[in-house]
Amino acid sequence: MWTKIKVWDTMTWQYLHTGHEDKFISLEALCSKYHINFKKTLDLGALLANGVRMQDIPEADLRAYLQGDVKVLRDVYQHQNKHATYFMDYIIPLASMELNGLYVDKAKWHKSFMWNDAEVLCQEKRMQDHIMQTCCWINDNSPIVPSDFTDTVGLKSKYVKAFSRRTLSFLWTGLPNKLPITNKWQLGFKSGFIPYYPTLLPTHFKNPTNLGYVIDDPVLQADTSWISSCVQRHRHASKVVSTYLTPFWESMQCQDNTVYPKLNTTTTNTGRLSSSSPNGQNIPPEVRNLIQAHGSNTVYEIDFKQLEMVAVACVAQCPDMIAALNRGDDLHYLSGKTVMGWNTPSDMN
Repeated sequence: MWTKIKVWDTMTWQYLHTGHEDKFISLEALCSKYHINFKKTLDLGALLANGVRMQDIPEADLRAYLQGDVKVLRDVYQHQNKHATYFMDYIIPLASMELNGLYVDKAKWHKSFMWNDAEVLCQEKRMQDHIMQTCCWINDNSPIVPSDFTDTVGLKSKYVKAFSRRTLSFLWTGLPNKLPITNKWQLGFKSGFIPYYPTLLPTHFKNPTNLGYVIDDPVLQADTSWISSCVQRHRHASKVVSTYLTPFWESMQCQDNTVYPKLNTTTTNTGRLSSSSPNGQNIPPEVRNLIQAHGSNTVYEIDFKQLEMVAVACVAQCPDMIAALNRGDDLHYLSGKTVMGWNTPSDMN
């Protein structure tokens, strides 16, 4: 049915017409741009945010509110229609996807949360133990003897963020030379200990820094030690918990185990779709496995991998690009290999 409906979304039109400059523009701001007089009769968003239920708002007030919206939208459409027409038929299926939501298996969610939360705590404990074994407290440039360090670390360990940028840089490269923890206390290596992996310095870290180096994926991938594995496992589990599992649970609690990710069509500079409240895009496999279909419905996973390159190949009808896509080649890497001289896919990082 939706394929037969002509769609005109005023917010999307403005987003497309301004080259993605006007992102998620409100109806009031749009009317102001067009010099159209408009003032909402109700601040519906504020009412709902303050706990007012929709059914408690007088019907006459809601009717007046909707009538005002319909009238002004007609005025906005007439203004826009004089300038250009854009393809916006994708709005309805996206709205349908938002309405249907994603049903989450509660038992599987609980199991996944418990595992990832335990993983975070486990890796934090490993890193904290490593810090206690290799470091000592320094006060006024005088190192505290190891026995005192063991006695006092319990009082100050809450200040040591084991996976922060500066802490990781300190443990890996020795920079900063002393790791500030509080205004008074610093962390330094015990006598005889050196940074964990100083040989990375000439390869990945070019310029001196007082704040610590960024320990990013290329650095982690260059090291096969337990500390690299610890950081990667902690980052992955932390992201799964904070980005997906916790927001999912908040939505599941009041939506019958269903989450309703918002699909944003007018928020990015590139024109790509984004998702929020909670994020329903780029979901890792362990989170995707929690999602099930209701009744006789079917859940589809759509991969837009290399979408821009696919579009270019189709428009240009380039035989080499089409053949590469059919083989499953990574066109971004092949382009970089030709233009930038990349030797391996890791060079893309």
